[in-house]
Amino acid sequence: METVPLLETGEGNYNQSLWRRIFDESKKLWRIVGPAIFQRVVIYGMVVITQAFAGHLGDLELAALSISTIITGFSFGFFVS
Repeated sequence: METVPLLETGEGNYNQSLWRRIFDESKKLWRIVGPAIFQRVVIYGMVVITQAFAGHLGDLELAALSISTIITGFSFGFFVS
């Protein structure tokens, strides 16, 4: 049975400067993490705007929205973790 190495011996360019490799890796990470950060900011902004509108409607509406936000947060917390 022939084994295949996961990393080739010549793979990777170690002749580049350290800063260039850090920049390349950071660029790859931001490409993955950027949309997730954008999604979290948009969801947070939507909750804040909704609560602001409910606050203008009245105390009972704001209380109802606050309870629903907490319940929704718990459900996301349980399903994510």
